[in-house]
Formats: sequence, structure tokens, C-alpha cells
Amino acid sequence: MAWTKVSAEEAAQAPYYGFGGWLLAFYIVLVLYLLFWMPFYFLQAPASWDPLLFNTVHATRILFWLPFLVLCPLKHPMMPAITITLMWFSLAMTWTVGFFGSSSHPITWIPSMFIGATFAALMTWYFRSSQRVNATYRHRVWT
Repeated sequence: MAWTKVSAEEAAQAPYYGFGGWLLAFYIVLVLYLLFWMPFYFLQAPASWDPLLFNTVHATRILFWLPFLVLCPLKHPMMPAITITLMWFSLAMTWTVGFFGSSSHPITWIPSMFIGATFAALMTWYFRSSQRVNATYRHRVWT
């Protein structure tokens, strides 16, 4: 069994085609996170961070999720590739700025680095192997 490239019309006939399932669940959770949790980051920068640097990093992380939020409902074929790239770039940027811009010891970053890398790896796996993502965005079906 392997992925087979099909036309957009054939992909639309696939049972998993569309903006739904786990993809929709992740979309809703991300919107709620960006609206209700992320704003608190701007109000409480840790003492080990420069507030301007901290807020700039988090504003940039929000901007990195905007292509996903826009391209996902539009079923744009570049959504998976752009989302994976920006997700890993955001993680690398956060680690780099955190390592050099924070006065806290780097060992304190290990739990959040592990959580971030695990999340990015799981989302990369999902975007590459999901039948829904492949049918809807890449026009490929599992045969």
C-alpha cells in the first residue's frame, strides 16, 4: 500500500476528504489557545526574561500560526508544508532566543524543550501520514 496522487475531483470523493476530524479539533484548540491563553503570556513575562524580547517571541509565534489558520479552511495544497516548516522554525527560534535571551539556567528549559519537540514531531507525523490531510490538501489517497 502506498499514497497515490489523484485529481482534485477524485480526492474529493475520498471518505476522509474535508476539513474535519482531528484536523478540525486541532484547529479549534489552537484558536482557543491563541485567544484565551496566549494573551496571558504578554501580561506576565518571567523575571529571567527581558519583557520586550519575551513579548516579541510570543507575538512572532502567533504570527507563525496564522498561515495554518487561514490556509486550513481554504484547503490550500501548501498548508501542510508551510505549517510544518513554521512550526519547527518557531520552536528553533523560541529555543535560541530563550537560551541566549533568558538569564535562567538552560537546564530549566529541558521540560519545555521536550514538550515543544514532542508536539512538533507528533504534528509533523500527523500532517504527513493523515489520510484526511493527504486527501484534502495533497490530493493523495491510500491505495
